[in-house]
Amino acid sequence: MRDILFRVWDKNEKLMYDAIVIQRNEFVGVPVVGGDGWELSKRKMQDVELMQSTGLKDKNGVLIYEGDIVKYTKHEGYILEDFVGDFRYIQFGYMIKTPTFWVELSRIDELKKDLLGHLEIIGNIYESN
Repeated sequence: MRDILFRVWDKNEKLMYDAIVIQRNEFVGVPVVGGDGWELSKRKMQDVELMQSTGLKDKNGVLIYEGDIVKYTKHEGYILEDFVGDFRYIQFGYMIKTPTFWVELSRIDELKKDLLGHLEIIGNIYESN
């Protein structure tokens, strides 16, 4: 069975915790941060935002999560202009929402490969607010 990776934004503490793993409907690999620790089981769901890993990586090899803000740089032979947008899961797959358009990533593998080679994570929707 495949591990499902999540990142957690703690709304009260205003902190991001990486590498939450869910296996067979159980949380494993819950991070311990600092001397006090942090446990998802001690948090109410309304106090956290779970962000699932997309399984995709940016041009630097960094894993992209839902809610990550990415910057795309136009390159020769590609029709998209420079843009900044955030990753979202919409019904059938991952998309990037920019202020003026959506970029769909689920249908065309060559487009996705080329696009990912020119995307860079520059933040996320929670820590950027």
